[in-house]
Amino acid sequence: MPGVYNVVISIDGVNFDPTSPTNRSLRGVAATAGPHTVAWDGRDNSGNFFPVGSYQVHASFHGGEYHFPMIDVENDTQGGPTITLLNPPGGTCPPLAAGCTSGFYDDRAYRTLNGTVVDSGNTAGSVLCGNNPPATAFSDPINGYDTRGNQRAFGTGGGGNTNVPCTGAFGDTKGLGTWTYFPSNTVLAPLNIVATAADIAIGKTVSNFHTRRRHQHHLYCHCAQQRAQRDDHAPGDRSPAGGPHIRLRESKPGHVQLWDWRVDCRRAGQRGHGDASNRSDRQRNHTSDQHSDANREHTGRSKPQQ
Repeated sequence: MPGVYNVVISIDGVNFDPTSPTNRSLRGVAATAGPHTVAWDGRDNSGNFFPVGSYQVHASFHGGEYHFPMIDVENDTQGGPTITLLNPPGGTCPPLAAGCTSGFYDDRAYRTLNGTVVDSGNTAGSVLCGNNPPATAFSDPINGYDTRGNQRAFGTGGGGNTNVPCTGAFGDTKGLGTWTYFPSNTVLAPLNIVATAADIAIGKTVSNFHTRRRHQHHLYCHCAQQRAQRDDHAPGDRSPAGGPHIRLRESKPGHVQLWDWRVDCRRAGQRGHGDASNRSDRQRNHTSDQHSDANREHTGRSKPQQ
């Protein structure tokens, strides 16, 4: 039967709180039985990228998930409603905080997928506006709370109905939700995030090359270009910055006496020059960082032996 899945990617492999800003919770509806693919953009609940590394994932299924909204309820000093599961599978209540009377709530401001913070002007994770909020702003996100108690009590014995957001009792002019479900067994699985593979093309050109002519200069060029776009510098990225390293190694022909090197970098339409040097040794090594938006040319001019 259809149900809600919940995949939690933990930043530290210990805390699997789906509401934690540094974790990522992926929820959706599985309409059919069998394997399903869940898309993830690599970001945590705050919109920052997970760095390259190994992580642990909790995957579970919420059977029989029900929501009980309260709309414009100014005061609830008893902490209700009370929710009771009457027919648990096999007669066994779920392994939650209060078994068959367990539920969940979260009275904090939150950020939607498009970045909008619900409770305008507030900060995601802070308690919603209004007078006399619950002493505990949210239930345990994994085990829930006992709906028979007064943990979720808010407001006062009467009044508070101003019909102006944030000026009356806590429940005035807002919707508050309580929900419950029967959790499946949790599946623990590893997740490995690897660095984007570099797709680099390297070419060499030689002009005016005559092996037997003396006093002749030869111009050649090593061109390194990363062909695949990378996202190393996305906003909020916690992964190591920078592109792949490239090492070009050139053997000097026997008739060549001197090297004259120039490194040209083109980044975002600009052109710059690196250090130039003359070397009489047989080989020249050069290592550079190659970014997705830059092409590096290693241009050399050789002088033959006299």
